[in-house]
Amino acid sequence: SYPVVSAEGMISMNPGIIIELVMPGSAGDLTDKEILKDWTSMRSVEAVRNGRVYILRKDYAHIPGPRFIFLLEDMVEVIRGVEK
Repeated sequence: SYPVVSAEGMISMNPGIIIELVMPGSAGDLTDKEILKDWTSMRSVEAVRNGRVYILRKDYAHIPGPRFIFLLEDMVEVIRGVEK
């Protein structure tokens, strides 16, 4: 099972960037726009307020194994894009 962060926990952590991993078959049917809309209720979180919620739709993101390095590379790319 994956860790679950409550809304209160997210507000308390107040991240500057959120990267949501979307697994095919779960929220995979939702568009990025629909997923991002769900975050609007948390406007007190810095990442949401500043439009820094990113969605990664990679099948290898949810499968443990050697392809995990690809996920790390994807996350680095997102973070570097934010820093520019």
